[in-house]
Amino acid sequence: MGPLPSGVFRRHREPSSLTRWLPLPVRIAATWLLMWLLVLSLARLAFHVGFAPAGGDWASLGAALKLGLRFDLRLALWLVLPVLLVGWMPLLAPWSRIRSVRIVWQIAVLLLSLAVVLIYIVDAGHYAYLSQRINASVVNFAKDARTSAGMVWSTYPVLRLVLLLVMLAAALTWVSKAIFRQGLAPAWPGQPTTLRRRVLSRTLWTIGVTLGVLLGIHGRFSQYPLRWSDAFELPGGAYSASLALNPVLSLYDTAAFRKDSPDVAAVRKHYPRMAAYLKVDHPDAQTLDFSRQGVPRPGALPHRLNVVVVILESYSGYKSSVFNNPLDPSPEIAKLAKDGVLFTRLFSAHGGTARGVFASLTGIPDVQLGDTSSRDQQAVDQHLIMNTFDDHAKWYFIGGSTTWGNVRGFLKRSSPDLHIVEEGQFKAPVSDVWGISDHDLFKETIRHLQDAQAGGDKRPFFAVVQTAGNHRPYTIPQADLGPPDKPGPFLLRDVPADKLAAAGFSSVLEFNAYRYLDWSVGRFFAMARQQPWFNDTVFMLYGDHGIMGQPGANMPSYFGPLGLTNGHNMLLLYSPRWLKPKRLDMPANQVDVMPTLAGLFDQPYLNTSLGRDLLDPRFDADRSVFTFMPEVGLLSADRYVTTGAAGHGGRAWALQEPLLEVPVAAREQEMQQLAQAWYETARYMVKHNPPRSPASPVAAQP
Repeated sequence: MGPLPSGVFRRHREPSSLTRWLPLPVRIAATWLLMWLLVLSLARLAFHVGFAPAGGDWASLGAALKLGLRFDLRLALWLVLPVLLVGWMPLLAPWSRIRSVRIVWQIAVLLLSLAVVLIYIVDAGHYAYLSQRINASVVNFAKDARTSAGMVWSTYPVLRLVLLLVMLAAALTWVSKAIFRQGLAPAWPGQPTTLRRRVLSRTLWTIGVTLGVLLGIHGRFSQYPLRWSDAFELPGGAYSASLALNPVLSLYDTAAFRKDSPDVAAVRKHYPRMAAYLKVDHPDAQTLDFSRQGVPRPGALPHRLNVVVVILESYSGYKSSVFNNPLDPSPEIAKLAKDGVLFTRLFSAHGGTARGVFASLTGIPDVQLGDTSSRDQQAVDQHLIMNTFDDHAKWYFIGGSTTWGNVRGFLKRSSPDLHIVEEGQFKAPVSDVWGISDHDLFKETIRHLQDAQAGGDKRPFFAVVQTAGNHRPYTIPQADLGPPDKPGPFLLRDVPADKLAAAGFSSVLEFNAYRYLDWSVGRFFAMARQQPWFNDTVFMLYGDHGIMGQPGANMPSYFGPLGLTNGHNMLLLYSPRWLKPKRLDMPANQVDVMPTLAGLFDQPYLNTSLGRDLLDPRFDADRSVFTFMPEVGLLSADRYVTTGAAGHGGRAWALQEPLLEVPVAAREQEMQQLAQAWYETARYMVKHNPPRSPASPVAAQP
């Protein structure tokens, strides 16, 4: 044990009455936390001084700084957490009386300070160069280190920045050392003296501080934590979002997506094939332009009709009455299907709701490997065909929160005028972890649309309703079930396990939840038919994804072995006044839904996605479905092929009864090449599909 620093007791001042009751680890950790909060807040103000655009308003500035403080608090708590945890062990704490332990802590604090300051400095340079906060893609510059280093040396005052880095890190280390030094002072009066009191006090403080730290890191009093996507809902546009973000947290949040950087060379290699498949207006392999102008067809519908899009949670096709499931679990949707335009072979490229929502709204399959694209900060700027309906009021209704999956980020950034109605804005009670029930969600949708029109908004509307009840824990509200002596409007059914399994259901809970979703849809349409806008509305219903499982005799037997149940659902267009019933059995991609919807109307639209209009006869000769589950694959009317992510290997099957594996011959190889083109292009497009107006259709060169 080394000697104490000279004069440590003489310099120490006994804590004030306000802090005397704090245990030593809490008091020192709190002081260090305040230091980091002050430093991070000053850095945010410096960012604003350096990069604030002209014409900003105080309201958006205040909102951005307030949200930024919550991000800074999260980072500061992560930085302070090791001190708080080890502080209860005096020999290992930063104020240990063992000199070697104190030296190790000083070195650790110096390295930590260097890392934080370095990230902030690089972030400032990154924003000055690209107008974007730093993210994990900055590591890609190391692939061409010599050129990148030359650019940095010739562009920035490197030596002065290095000096600034060292000075700031040294200052932070010196202040931290002074804060930790308080722990070397003798104990002060007022602390518990007996062993029993010390144990009780330490236990209570440990529980209280742990809960406080976890709440601060969580960032809000709600089920979902504070996420970077909250920044993109701020007023003031892109700059407000950038001002609110914390560069250290952004670097961490995007680290999982670094491996998903697109291979531009591979995209250019496959560009001619994809351009021909999509029928791009002006092919250009240099700019990688995938845009094409949708032109109204003869007999197109008036573009001022209302649009309601219903995303059906886990609406797996083989479980549906639409496909003759023997238990008839969805008779309401089956009735709608008989009177609408039904696409029976719609497939999502992948499982998962966040991927399905992103793909269907953007028209780009979510083939990110690290996580879903909605969680990728580099994928928030998307050209949405929904925005073509520029004279419509746009709504997004979800029973829970759009913080789930970070979908709020790309929704608000890509469609700033979108009104999101979510948990906390409903009169209906929360049903479970997914928010209010589907029945209540549909009732709230009707109410909000009524209130908007009663309030003077006479515009047509474009509303998206995302259901969630057909998902574990399969909650059905008691209000819809009623007490045993007075059953409610929805009646549970009890089915033997063998019949459930034969129909593709894993449990009676899942079966009734599937039925409840269908019942809720039926109630929604019963309510909608009473509205003055019903006859002038086009409804679109489709599943976000399917469910992996073994289908019964109502589906082709090869769906199970090939895993196609994971993606198969349906697409239904319904408008009794405007659309004649039709059943179409050709292969259809989930990314086709928005181009198909836009193609119904008498207004042009810009399509920059990988989706195609399912009602456009120009594409009928080569209809196929791209899959990513997780193998890259392509499904045609009579073939299914897979290929490795690098384009090697793979298998092929003839879709017949019984299923037959076939050699990978010329036709199958061509399908594999198209599947690989889909994959490489989707990887690129997810980060290179910025919002564009019809007047500027050409993409920026990568």
